[in-house]
Amino acid sequence: MIAVYAMGGGLGHLARARRVLQALGSAPADAAILSASPLASGPGIVPVPRRLARSRREFGAWLKKKLRALAPSAVVVDAFPLGILGELADPGVLPEVPVYHVARLLKWNAYREAFAGMPRKYEASFAVEALGPEHAKFLASHSRSFRSMELPLDPHCAGENPFADMPKPVWLVVHSGPAREVDALLEFAARKAREEDAAPHYVVVSPRALALPANAMQLAHPRAWELFAHAGRIVTACGFNSMLEAGPWRAKHLYLPLERRFDDQFLRAARAGGK
Repeated sequence: MIAVYAMGGGLGHLARARRVLQALGSAPADAAILSASPLASGPGIVPVPRRLARSRREFGAWLKKKLRALAPSAVVVDAFPLGILGELADPGVLPEVPVYHVARLLKWNAYREAFAGMPRKYEASFAVEALGPEHAKFLASHSRSFRSMELPLDPHCAGENPFADMPKPVWLVVHSGPAREVDALLEFAARKAREEDAAPHYVVVSPRALALPANAMQLAHPRAWELFAHAGRIVTACGFNSMLEAGPWRAKHLYLPLERRFDDQFLRAARAGGK
């Protein structure tokens, strides 16, 4: 059994964790995925108490105990090489099994200013997108191997159109973050609609309880990418998974980078062309 450290508030870390397991040839249902997201559910999820977000020491102690109890054959650390609170700078937190790292864009200077120290040597680090030079240099020096990893995309669903009876065009707004960010995406979409002289009906895909305007409806759909073929426009933020999943539909993808402490959504948007 593989334990995956997938810390973060939304669903992006979970989606990436499952794709990484698939890329490594391991079934997600056979893994233990540690997550503090209140939205996390499904087979293999190991909930992390959110109160631990306030203390590096307490989270490190909890993580050490939990991983010993799980007794995994390997550990995969997602996104944060020193942990989300810097707790992995303590070499005793992780068990004595092979440890791997999955890297995506970070605001590397900000991350290193927040967390000093060095991680345990990773058996391998896999970059799922291009990293900044200092970030890549750090991982190369703290991993026995360092290489890129292409994550599998789910098959595109072009079956029955769930929006067939709705007013056209239908613009899909996909976000698992808080209501204020959904509001920002809707405002962004409305601005783009005015530029296109369009009057879309919005379908918001979100697991959260939301108060939406009259021209929007909500859909709780766990695999939003299945709906992309049927949407006139796809509107997302610029998290790693949103950009990955909407990649095949970039011509109709509208994306708005949101501010994050460590995830560099603005650089990711610029790389995609920004629109």
